[in-house]
Amino acid sequence: GADLLLEPTRELVIVGTKNSPDTVALLAEVQQQYLPDLTLILRPVDHSEVIDKLIPFIDGMDSMNDQATAYLCQNFACQRPQTSPEKLHELLKQTGH
Repeated sequence: GADLLLEPTRELVIVGTKNSPDTVALLAEVQQQYLPDLTLILRPVDHSEVIDKLIPFIDGMDSMNDQATAYLCQNFACQRPQTSPEKLHELLKQTGH
């Protein structure tokens, strides 16, 4: 509870097609870790306009090479987008608390 007020939070935006294997693989990687400071946002490629209006900072985040793509952001700055679950795992470990 109070930790969220004191510690910076991280946002992970996954851009992809719902239920596609590459999107599921990125989501599964996130679910394997304990990440209490992480807010997960799924931006489906086919419904992005609605979500962009609700969460404006994700507008313009797109999938790379037609693959599900993860954007990890903290303090209003985002890391380089990742399409590999393994690279996402490493990035989450490096930027974790």
